[in-house]
Amino acid sequence: MLNPLVDLLTSSQKNPSPAIPPLSSLSTSLTSLSELIDETLAYVQSVTSGEKEGDAEVGRYLLEGLGRWSATGSEDEGGVKAGLQDSLTVSFLANLLRSQIELSSRLTLLQQPAQ
Repeated sequence: MLNPLVDLLTSSQKNPSPAIPPLSSLSTSLTSLSELIDETLAYVQSVTSGEKEGDAEVGRYLLEGLGRWSATGSEDEGGVKAGLQDSLTVSFLANLLRSQIELSSRLTLLQQPAQ
C-alpha cells in the first residue's frame, strides 16, 4: 500500500502545487485585470469631464474598493500602494502556509511504516 503513495510523491510528472498558479493563468488574469482597470479609468475620466452623467452607486462602489486598499482612509496613491502591498503579503503568506502544510503531509506519508 505504501508503494503507490511513494510513487505518487516521487513521480517525475509535472504536478504543480495548487498554491502556485501556472504562469499562463497568471498572465491571463493580469491582462484581464489591466483591461478592467482601463475601462474603469475611461469611465471615471468621462464622468469627471462631463461627457457622461455619473452613477452614484458606481461611485460609492469604486470609493469603497479604493478604501479597502487605503490604510489611512485617504485616496492618495501612497495609501493604495500600501494597501495593495498588504494584500499581496497576506496572499503570499497564505500560499506559503498552504505549501508548508502540503509538504508536511507528504513527509508524514513517507514516514508511515509499510503495512
